[in-house]
Amino acid sequence: MRVPRYSMRIAFRFALVLAVLLPALCAVTLSGLHGLHTGRAGANTLYKEHLQGTLKVASLQAALQNTERASLELLLEDDQHRRDELTTLLNTELIPAVQDALEPVATLSAQDGREVAAVQTINANLARFEGVLADQLPRAVASNKQAATEDEISATFGNAVRAASAITNQEVADANAAYRSISRDYDFSIELMLLAGIVGLLCSIATVIWLIRSVLPRTLSYSAFATEIAQGDYSRRLKPQGRDELAQLGRVLDDLAEGRATENAYDREKLELIEALQAIEQEHDAHQLLRRHLELTISDTQVTAGRPNSADTTACRHLQ
Repeated sequence: MRVPRYSMRIAFRFALVLAVLLPALCAVTLSGLHGLHTGRAGANTLYKEHLQGTLKVASLQAALQNTERASLELLLEDDQHRRDELTTLLNTELIPAVQDALEPVATLSAQDGREVAAVQTINANLARFEGVLADQLPRAVASNKQAATEDEISATFGNAVRAASAITNQEVADANAAYRSISRDYDFSIELMLLAGIVGLLCSIATVIWLIRSVLPRTLSYSAFATEIAQGDYSRRLKPQGRDELAQLGRVLDDLAEGRATENAYDREKLELIEALQAIEQEHDAHQLLRRHLELTISDTQVTAGRPNSADTTACRHLQ
């Protein structure tokens, strides 16, 4: 019986199994952690950007509404002192507040064409209001013109507020798109983790099968061979090839079987010789038989026949 050649030691095979399993488990773990980290980081970034954008636009809308209320109050105010106060408030605080709030919104909207157009609309309406403030509001407006001026101011700030709302809506749309992108990345990470897990599982199964196929058949074969030796059957040989521990064990078992077979053959021949010597009546014939037995048993040894001495004669008579 011939056993396949195995040169890798069994300890190295188990180490190889660990070398396959551990990277597979690490790959699955790292893939999952990467997906979770990416999803969390993306969600945090999306939340912060959306929150900052919403706060900036809300601040702009509040500044526009405050300016609108102050300008309408100025339009309807008859007291010149109060009008001067409102005019100063508009020029020194409210309009600069709108401009200050508009600047970060413009920076936020610089990458989107629709938001840039909305910012331009706000600037245009703010410039239009400044023109109305400079031309019509320094002095009291006639009652027959107040309605038209009020409508113009309301329309100007209405356009600006709607443009700011359009920026908010666009920011929400961008946030939804970013959320969908994050969801896709997260799903991809999950799929990658599952793929890594499946590949790792397949590699582990293949490695375990390889380990079983390289160890179990020989172990069963050696066990059956040892049973045959225990039962007195020394005819079969393993003839293992390789340098691992099981191959060494196979050679030891072969040597054991060879030694047992030699001993068994020697005992059988000795028994046959004794029986043959007991059956011979002539001392000379017994001596010749013993000589042939020695020639066959002892290799590379030349036996010289001579006259039997008294010890040989005594041994032959004892066997007879």
